[in-house]
Amino acid sequence: MKKILILLTTLLLVLNFTACSKDDVTGENSKNIEVIEAMMINENYTLSIGDKISKLTDDARIQISQNSKEDQTVYTLLVGEAEIHRK
Repeated sequence: MKKILILLTTLLLVLNFTACSKDDVTGENSKNIEVIEAMMINENYTLSIGDKISKLTDDARIQISQNSKEDQTVYTLLVGEAEIHRK
């Protein structure tokens, strides 16, 4: 009886430590989630590595300004419509 109890306890512990997380089961991974943010005219935006800007209209114009002192690039939508795809 003790051997069966020890075997079941060991089996439960092994299954507990090797169980899949919720993200593994559903196929979702928080690192691969993309957030889409609509750009507003005359608002300043900074992008991170992997972020992209998509023009939604042909007349969209985006001003790119770089501040060398702060090592930062700022993007400003001047006209039209655009969105930022953030990873």
